[in-house]
Amino acid sequence: MTTRTAGIRGSDEVGGLILFRIRGVPVMLAPSWWIGSLVVTMLYAPLVGRFLPGTGGLASIGLAALFALLLGASVLAHELGHCVVAMRLNIPVRRLRLFLLGGLSEIGRTPRRPSHEGWVAAAGPAVSLALGVLFAAAIPLTPTGAVRLVVVECAIANAAVAIFNLLPGLPLDGGRMLRAGVWAVTGKRRLGTRAAVVGGGAVAVGLVIWALSGLITGTPDQWLWLRLGVCVLTAWFVAVGASGELAAEQRRTWPDGLTLAG
Repeated sequence: MTTRTAGIRGSDEVGGLILFRIRGVPVMLAPSWWIGSLVVTMLYAPLVGRFLPGTGGLASIGLAALFALLLGASVLAHELGHCVVAMRLNIPVRRLRLFLLGGLSEIGRTPRRPSHEGWVAAAGPAVSLALGVLFAAAIPLTPTGAVRLVVVECAIANAAVAIFNLLPGLPLDGGRMLRAGVWAVTGKRRLGTRAAVVGGGAVAVGLVIWALSGLITGTPDQWLWLRLGVCVLTAWFVAVGASGELAAEQRRTWPDGLTLAG
């Protein structure tokens, strides 16, 4: 979840397709989401034949496309969790947008209490975990074959989304929860932001190290370069998001020691 304060000038300028509205908040699909879903479909289709021997080319593509759609729906549910809790706490939400790397819930103002920040941040991973458990519980109830494969993949995907977002670094949900915790203990949101920005840097470095580990060890892996590209792109997103959060925090707070009289 990312907090933004810039106004929305219209769906044409942001290049998004409005899917629906929830209490007046537009839920939008960015053009890059289609690119991401196409990539997921192309990469996953060859694997369907391994999991389901004898599956034809068109069937493999269809199952891969279905998985891409369900993955998008899972991300949407994750972001809706953020939005619903924010609105229940009377925090305005400008829009929800799905894009290439996931989703963004754009909050209209900074939460005024650390508890509010923590609850809003925790809502998304909670929804993902609940969906992961629900799909996992449904696995024994589904017939073997294509249906079970899709259910297993949805369980894994939702669990992965929850775990990744709980990493303690901005702009991830875990970073926001860390900021809320430090803020609650110290009474200083700025200190919490700095701690979570450091966490974001650690997450970005960890992603790059994990991606490079295959190259360093020389372990044969047909997905090595794909993993490297995805991790580097995600690390860049985390690093840029963390630096943006720090800059936003510096803009919204007064310098230490400055008084209104001064």
